[in-house]
Amino acid sequence: MTSSPQESAPTTPVETVEVNGYIEEIKGVRVLRVWGSHQEMGYAQGYLLADDLAELFGHHLFDTMFANLPREWTYERVLGLMEQYILWPEGYREEMEAMVRGVEAALGELPQITHERIEAGSVTMNADMIALLNAHTDLLDLPRDCCSFAAWGAVTGDGYTRVGGNQQGQRGPLHDYVLLMVRQPDYGLSTACSNTVGSLTCMRGMNETGVAEMPQGAETPWVTVDGPCYAGMHARLVLEAQAAGPDLASRVAEMFEEYPRCGSSVFLFAQGTSSWDNPQPDQVALVIEHDYTGVTVRLPSHNRLHGNPLTEAIVATNHFLQREISPSARTTRESDRRYDAMVAALQEGVTDLADMQRVLIACDKGGVAQQSVYVEPDAMTIHVAFRPSADAPHSPAQTPASFTWKELFMPLEDLVDK
Repeated sequence: MTSSPQESAPTTPVETVEVNGYIEEIKGVRVLRVWGSHQEMGYAQGYLLADDLAELFGHHLFDTMFANLPREWTYERVLGLMEQYILWPEGYREEMEAMVRGVEAALGELPQITHERIEAGSVTMNADMIALLNAHTDLLDLPRDCCSFAAWGAVTGDGYTRVGGNQQGQRGPLHDYVLLMVRQPDYGLSTACSNTVGSLTCMRGMNETGVAEMPQGAETPWVTVDGPCYAGMHARLVLEAQAAGPDLASRVAEMFEEYPRCGSSVFLFAQGTSSWDNPQPDQVALVIEHDYTGVTVRLPSHNRLHGNPLTEAIVATNHFLQREISPSARTTRESDRRYDAMVAALQEGVTDLADMQRVLIACDKGGVAQQSVYVEPDAMTIHVAFRPSADAPHSPAQTPASFTWKELFMPLEDLVDK
C-alpha cells in the first residue's frame, strides 16, 4: 500500500475557504473543534487533519477493511455494494465531499492511493473512501467487544447520573487516530464525543443538554438486506436533535425507526436529572437494540428479566436481550460474562470517577480496551482515556483526562457567529 501525489494533468487551483475549526492538544488529548454547517465542519476536519487522513487512507484503511474479506472482494466491489444499499442522512454526503476539498486545500493536491485490492491499481482519494470508512461496519457486519453502563439515584449516592463505556478488541491502525471532537452545528445541538479521524458520527459522548450515549456493535443472526438502509450515524443524529427530557426514550426510538440501519448495534442513552422532581427510572435511561429487521427498546423496568436486580442502573454489551434472537454461543457467553460483571460492580455503588472505572475494569477482564469514556451529564463533564499504544496499560485503568463543557466550548464563543 502506497500513497503518493497524483501524477496527472495540473489541477484547477483550490479556492481558499475559511476554516471553521482548530485543533490543539489539551491534557495529552487531541481536541478538534469545528462549527457551522455540514459542509463547513467537513471542510474544517479535512483541512486540519489532512496529514492524518492521507496517512490513514494511504497506509492503513484498505489493509484493515479488506483483511477479513476473500481476495476477490475488491475496492470497486465493496464500493458497488455501498452504492446499492447505503443511504446517508441529509447533509452527510456533502460533509464528506467538503472533507475531501479540505484535504486538497491543505496538501495542495489529493493523494493517490495504490493497493492490490484496487482493480485500477490506484485511485485518487475521494469522498467514496470516507464513506467506506464510515459505513464499512454496516457493509461487513463486524461485531465489537464493548461495554457500557448508566447509574443514578441510590446507586450513585448523590443521585447524579454517571455513564461509562469502552471499546475493546484487538488494537488496530484506526486506534492511532483517536481524538475528542467538539462540534457546534448551526442546525442542531452541540456535542462532545470521542472519535477517530475521518469519522462523521460520535463514538461516545454527550450533547449540550446532558444526553449521553455509549454504543457497541452487536452480533445478530445475519439477515439479508432487501433494500436501502442507513449507515450507522445514529449517535450523532440523536445527540444533535434530541434534548434531555422525560420522554427521551420514545423520541430516540422514533429516530432509530426513521433511519433503519444495515448493520446491527446496541446503544445506551442516559441523561442527567438533577433538576427534575422524582424522576422515574424509565425516564432516565434506555438501551436501543437495532438492526435491519427493527428497533427494540430496553428500559430499566426490564432489568429483572435479564439478571439485573437494580432499578436505577442499566447495562449494555454486545448481544440483544429484549428481542429473542440467537447469536453465536461464543458471543453470547462472553457478552453475558461482561454484562454480569458490570451488574455486580454496580451493586457496590458508583459515587465518583474511580467507581466508574471500577465498573469498566470489571467488564474488561483481559485488559484490552482501546478507549474508555465517562460522562457525568449533571455536572456536564466528560472524561476520556485513550490507550496510546498496544503495550500501554489498558484504558479503563488509565487516569482519564477530564473536561468540563465550559472548557470545551467557551473558546468558541468569540469565533462562532451568533
